[in-house]
Amino acid sequence: MINNERCLTYFNESPRKIPDWVPLSAHHCLYGCLKCQLSCPMNQDYELMQPGVVKFTEEETDMLLTKKQKEFTPGLKEKCRVLGLDQWIAAIPRNLKILLEQNSASASH
Repeated sequence: MINNERCLTYFNESPRKIPDWVPLSAHHCLYGCLKCQLSCPMNQDYELMQPGVVKFTEEETDMLLTKKQKEFTPGLKEKCRVLGLDQWIAAIPRNLKILLEQNSASASH
């Protein structure tokens, strides 16, 4: 049994503050993670259902960062739906900012 309150997915899918004990270096995805689920034999078929690479434009990234869902283009709405982001849109700006900060910090080193 997994204690979901100690799981990155639990925090990434909630818009609440991420606890200080979760290192920012642990973040590697916008939402979810579910790497623990990959080892479950019952989930093997689902791994094949991955949508592939989905790229966001700079304008779409800005919309995600500012939560301006009303301004989402049909293309951005579809990308969010395909990736399941539409279910967790309230947490996406925070998670995306963390990922962008990490990328910026690692690029400067």
